[in-house]
Amino acid sequence: MTSAEKWNVIVEQHNKNLHATEAVVQGIWEKIFAEIFGYSSLAGEIDRQRTLRVGSTDRATADIIIKSGGTDLFVVELKRHNTPFDRGAEEQLFSYMKLTGNNIGVLICDKIYVYACDFAKPDNEQDRSEISFDKDVSDGVKFVEMFSKTTFSYDTIKEFVYQKSQSIKNIAIIKQEITSELVVDLLRNHFSKKFTGFDFDEVVNDFKIIVTQKDTPPPPITSYRPVYRPTSNVVGNNKTISRTQAIEICRQNGVSITGKTRYANRVDYRHTYNIDPPVELLDEDWWLLLIDPINSKIHIFKIPANSLPRDQVRFRKSGPPKFHLHIRCDNIAFEDVGSGIKFAPFHVKTINY
Repeated sequence: MTSAEKWNVIVEQHNKNLHATEAVVQGIWEKIFAEIFGYSSLAGEIDRQRTLRVGSTDRATADIIIKSGGTDLFVVELKRHNTPFDRGAEEQLFSYMKLTGNNIGVLICDKIYVYACDFAKPDNEQDRSEISFDKDVSDGVKFVEMFSKTTFSYDTIKEFVYQKSQSIKNIAIIKQEITSELVVDLLRNHFSKKFTGFDFDEVVNDFKIIVTQKDTPPPPITSYRPVYRPTSNVVGNNKTISRTQAIEICRQNGVSITGKTRYANRVDYRHTYNIDPPVELLDEDWWLLLIDPINSKIHIFKIPANSLPRDQVRFRKSGPPKFHLHIRCDNIAFEDVGSGIKFAPFHVKTINY
């Protein structure tokens, strides 16, 4: 049989005995390790229910310890096939591994969990990989190949567990970072190759971009905050405004904005004002207007030339030469989240409109 065919036999046996007792499960896996993985019961390579000494009086019993040439290869902890993962079962397996001085362990329940432990680390930091009992699944085929007697390799198992554990961690990080804000930033970078950042800001305010996982129900309609859309030639509460409108409001309130100017409207689903100024502004005096249509405020800043430390500024990696600013909303320091630069020292005035 091929490794894939062997794995499918294991899946069939698992599913046929989904509700079997642990005693039945023990017998099934002893046969699997003999007939599919190639270990000999007669030669004592399938060491069942070995009693292990714990201290001077206590004893523990490992379900299966697989051996080859008198050397322990790995420890197996068995639970009923319909039992979900449990930390207690994992800790039990770890205790048997430590008692036998073995770093390779397998926990079998509703899935297979493979461990290549470094017991210099705490138990809760050990890497593990999980394999579902599904036919033709590639990790299952790999499991057969890694643990068969003729192809058993500690290094291969260790690398397999590490890569799978890292993949799980990476997936979790990626899921956390896929946000509405990221999508808007990616769109901004895309369109900045053809259009100005001001044009993009005017357009994006007409869209509500929401990112949710497929299995996450959308929030009820009543929980949605209104989308604030600009109204032509009208400046009022809860309205985004253009750069020209903002400059005129500043003039009416005693602040004359002249020279290079950049601005950003606060968007209701973001926690930052996002601006991508051209790099040459670092060497020039320029104005920054942060517009908060939710609270009808304009925060005015005048940035002197060479006042932003270049070793802290986040520059774009591609496209036109620009730098990123993501300045926190509702933050008295007006801190840029990426660089840590605080814009409060450049604050001139806040205007209500």
